[in-house]
Amino acid sequence: MTWKSLTIAALAAAFVVPVLAAQEPTPAPNPVVLTVNGTELHAADVSMMMGSIQQEVRRSGGTISQDDLVKAATQRLIEQTLLDQEARRRGLKPDEARVGKVFDQAVRSAGGPEKLEAELARAGMTPQDLRETFDNVDLVRVMIDRDIRPKITVTDAEVEQAFKSHPESFQIPEKVHARHIIIACKPDADEATKKAARAKAEAARKRVLAGEDFAKVAAEVSDDPAAKSGGDLGFFSREMMVKPFADAAFALEPGQISDVVETQYGYHVIKVEEKQPARAQTLDEVRDHLKQTLIGQKIGESVQGLIQQLRATAKIEPVGGDGAPGKAAS
Repeated sequence: MTWKSLTIAALAAAFVVPVLAAQEPTPAPNPVVLTVNGTELHAADVSMMMGSIQQEVRRSGGTISQDDLVKAATQRLIEQTLLDQEARRRGLKPDEARVGKVFDQAVRSAGGPEKLEAELARAGMTPQDLRETFDNVDLVRVMIDRDIRPKITVTDAEVEQAFKSHPESFQIPEKVHARHIIIACKPDADEATKKAARAKAEAARKRVLAGEDFAKVAAEVSDDPAAKSGGDLGFFSREMMVKPFADAAFALEPGQISDVVETQYGYHVIKVEEKQPARAQTLDEVRDHLKQTLIGQKIGESVQGLIQQLRATAKIEPVGGDGAPGKAAS
C-alpha cells in the first residue's frame, strides 16, 4: 500500500466526527486489536481510519469492499504508528498550537465538549484519546518537515520532463462564465407543480428579453444561493454541470439568453457572459505547481522507504478475541 500522509485537519474534518456520530447509542467496547512494538491499537482506531479511506475512495469515484477497507485501514494504521514511534525516538514533539486548533475544530463540529465526549464514549474513546491521535498524526508531519522535506530536490530538468511526459494533464477545457435563474422543482413533483414552476421561469425569461437586467431578475426570483450575486456562477467547464444545463450554456454566445432548460433541480434560464476556448497550459503556468507535486511524490517515496525499514524490525501482533496475541501481522 502506498503511504498517504494524513493531516490532523483532514483527520478532524473528514472522518472523526462523522464516524463517531454513526456509532450505536450505547457505549461500545474498544478492544485492543493489534500491537505495534508494544503500542496498543484499538478497534476505534481502525474504525476512524476506515472512515478516512472510505471518503478518499468516494471522492475518487471508486468503490472498496468491506474486507479490503479493513485491510487498508489496518495497514495504514500500522504505518502511521511506526512513523509516530520513529518521530518520538528522534526526540520530536507535535506542534501543540496546531493540534490545539484542530482539536477545537473537532469540539465545534460535535456541538460542544459535552457532545464530543458523549460521541467518543459511544466509540469507547475519550477526548484525551482523540487528542493523542491528533498528536500522533502531527508528529509525522513534524518529522517530514524537519528530516525529510529539506533533503528533497527537484531540478528544472525533472519538471520539464514531467511536463512533456504528461501533456494530457495540462489541458484546460472550454469554459463559460454564466448567470442563471432557477425555479426549483423536484423531478417527482406532480404535473401542476411542474407547470407552475415552468411558467414562473418563462415569465422571468420574458422580463430579461424585454430588457430588464438579468442579475436584478435573478436576485428577485431565483431559488438559488447565487441569486444574491445576480445568479452569477462564475466560470465552469462542461463536466461541472448536469448535461442539460451544460448543453444549453455551451451552445450560447456571450450575451445570449437560453430557452427555459429543465434539469433534475428545476427550470433554468441561462445567460452567458464570457467564453474561454479550450487550450493547453504552458510550462511557465504550471512550473511551480508541478514542482511541488514532484516534491510531494519524492517525499512519499522517502516516507515509504522509511516505513519499509521500520517494518523490517518491527514486532506487529494481532490480538485474539481472548486478549492473547495472535499470529504476527504481515
